[in-house]
Amino acid sequence: MPPQIAWTASMPSRSAPESALGVTQTPDTQRRSAAASPSPKKPRSQSSPAKPKGDITSEGSTIADLTVMVQQLCLENRHLEDQLAERKIELEELRDDLHLLRRGLSTKMKRLFEATGHKDHY
Repeated sequence: MPPQIAWTASMPSRSAPESALGVTQTPDTQRRSAAASPSPKKPRSQSSPAKPKGDITSEGSTIADLTVMVQQLCLENRHLEDQLAERKIELEELRDDLHLLRRGLSTKMKRLFEATGHKDHY
């Protein structure tokens, strides 16, 4: 069995200066890297993540407030379901009426064509 050789590549660390890695910096890249890495003397301020504008809940919302909101949304959902059922019934009634009108018109047209002797055109 041949001996196994483990190859390891040395990875430069991010904290190592680029000049130690053999990369020369232009004055422009030095300014960018200086701006990108804050000096250790300045403490970083941590800001809270930005909230979306449409966010209903605020930091002061309690579980009771959220429970009330959920109950209101449930009531609104039931109301909308009732409206949907009513609209479906109305739509079905309109379809029935349209079907009756179409059949009535077709019957009248058929009688007209038969009366005028143009039965073959119907």
